[in-house]
Amino acid sequence: GRRGHPVALSMQLRDAILAPDDLDTNLREVIRAHEADTQLVPVDGEEILRDMDLPAEYARELAAWLGRDAPH
Repeated sequence: GRRGHPVALSMQLRDAILAPDDLDTNLREVIRAHEADTQLVPVDGEEILRDMDLPAEYARELAAWLGRDAPH
């Protein structure tokens, strides 16, 4: 399967996320660096694979969750 969202993170990763040694480090790289501590949870459904980085994407997903069409 593929990995998706949401991602639950330990507070032990807080500093690595908020103040990385390398400013080009992203969350994916922090998670990869702690792969041994990762626990995957199998989930049925494609919802975990959809992006919601932008306000319109979030509105679309929220509307779908609430069972109505997204605002335009």
